[in-house]
Amino acid sequence: VLPLVHECDAAAAATISADMKFGLFDQGDLPDFLAVKAAFESTYACLGITCEHVGGLVDADGDPLHAMTAPCDDGPAFPLIAGYIPGSDVVPHSRVDLDQQAMEAALAEAVPDFATAKQWYSVGGNSIKSGNTNRTIKGFSTGAQGKMYDNCPGCPYKTYEAFYGYYGDFDYADRLVSAALDGADMAFASGRHGPNNFASLGPAARIEAAKKGSAYMNVWM
Repeated sequence: VLPLVHECDAAAAATISADMKFGLFDQGDLPDFLAVKAAFESTYACLGITCEHVGGLVDADGDPLHAMTAPCDDGPAFPLIAGYIPGSDVVPHSRVDLDQQAMEAALAEAVPDFATAKQWYSVGGNSIKSGNTNRTIKGFSTGAQGKMYDNCPGCPYKTYEAFYGYYGDFDYADRLVSAALDGADMAFASGRHGPNNFASLGPAARIEAAKKGSAYMNVWM
């Protein structure tokens, strides 16, 4: 499990490794149990588990056998989001789904309202970032290079690197969705999966590309 802990917190993994290496006991070095326990527990949220999942050493009545081995306390719990256990308050992030919903509602009108759909896609309004600016579906794509490819911890992200390698554009998702909403022709730099001639394709194709592209390319990544 140490590599997974390291991926979450290198310092926590170093604490565990330093105290749990083979040969320490023979040298008379006993592990700092509480430090190791705390290091593990500090990464539970990142690992996708809780104190309740791990439990503690208890007797038949559920009482701790020792205070040191009692179950930990997860502290204030954040509400589950679609089964995901958030480690912090990500409700403002999740509200970007309301922008997606509003965009799709505009596209579902008897006469598809592409202008309003583009407003929700590119400007947003439901998901607010620090500094009182909007988090947008478009921004998930246009900001991806800096967050998942260049100068960021763990970069480049393996999945994003594969998508960039296929399409040849860092903002491949936005290029598709924006062209669909604008009714413009576009092609990816790699020449793959195109051309996408939204200027001549009908509303059904534009709607399909905008809805599925934004959900499965912008937001998913």
